[in-house]
Amino acid sequence: MPLDETVARLEATLPGRVCRGVPFAEITTYRLGGPAAVVVRAGTLDDIEAVAAALVPGVPVLVAGRGSNLLVADGGFAGVVVTCRASLAGLDLAGAEHGTVRAGAGLTLPALARQTAAAGLGGLLYEFLSEHELPPVHASHYARATAGVGRGEYDYAVSQYRLGTKLRPDLDEGFLGLAAALETLGDRESQVRAYEDLLAIHPRHRVAHSRLAEIHQEAGRLDRAIEHLLELVETEGDNPGVHYNLGVLFLKVGRPADAEGHLFQTLRSEGESAAAWNNLGVALAQQGKREPALDAFMRAVERSPEHVGYRGNLDALRKESAQP
Repeated sequence: MPLDETVARLEATLPGRVCRGVPFAEITTYRLGGPAAVVVRAGTLDDIEAVAAALVPGVPVLVAGRGSNLLVADGGFAGVVVTCRASLAGLDLAGAEHGTVRAGAGLTLPALARQTAAAGLGGLLYEFLSEHELPPVHASHYARATAGVGRGEYDYAVSQYRLGTKLRPDLDEGFLGLAAALETLGDRESQVRAYEDLLAIHPRHRVAHSRLAEIHQEAGRLDRAIEHLLELVETEGDNPGVHYNLGVLFLKVGRPADAEGHLFQTLRSEGESAAAWNNLGVALAQQGKREPALDAFMRAVERSPEHVGYRGNLDALRKESAQP
């Protein structure tokens, strides 16, 4: 096996520096993640060169440095992970006047931020701010929020998502994560605000309109649900699911003519939908269009002959039509 051969080479050249099955929780600052198949603890550039020389083609490698800002799935990493000790913490500022520095993988980010700031350089604001307990940049907050969700700490995740959205309100990922965490906590009111805040920046955001339509419909706020579905029509055009939901909601609020139009749109691409034909029949019947309604109910029954409700609608309209 390539990995076993690599391990044998590493143990021969770096005795005592090679470990198997090390959880990423032990080598990352977030304390999360499954096992690393092999971990090599490098202390010098010679160690790094030895790792490179020992690698068999096809074996994946990950240089984890000091393990900060690194989220790893529970499945871990089926390859060689290289961690770096403080002895690899050098910093070369020779290119500082051109805005470039060379940092060793063992240098901590707070130390890098301090030293580059002292040299008059910017661009590493996150660690400097974090060290002084000021809000870090959005990416760090989102990573922490994700870690909080993984631990089931949803209140913590909410706080991190909110900080992230304040720093980068132009990005949707924080608002979506925030809304999902609030949903888990059962805070529907705050969840609605999160989606509305997202729409204030991205007025045609599909997910926000879709989720708000669902939430308002569940709460019985049908007019507001309709507003968001109509926005989806503007964005998605001939989405049959959106048109069908609009048809059903328009029936519930007593607007059968509007329901008719959207149900016809549904049937243009979903012509075999018995539910759409039945609801179209209801919309037509409510407008006094008996013949087209009978035809729609018959089509619904043809497609779902065992459905009691569809057949009941058809029979009721037939009896009503037979009366003088």
